Amino acid sequence: MNVIGTASAGMAAAIRRLEADATDTAREDATEARKEDLAGKAVAAVAAKAEFQANAAVARTGSRTVGALVDILV
Repeated sequence: MNVIGTASAGMAAAIRRLEADATDTAREDATEARKEDLAGKAVAAVAAKAEFQANAAVARTGSRTVGALVDILV
């Protein structure tokens, strides 16, 4: 199992979602009909940030675990 690779893929996916939402938001006009949609995109941006942070924590933990195993074996 490649924990760091999996975490990296998760971070990349979160970045892609954030970029897509940011691009859509930049293209939107600020009419009343779009305010609800913009609020949803803001929530999605916060969720993407949390997903990125969680995957970064997994990568750090995986790296530390591998380091500890190497220390044990050496």
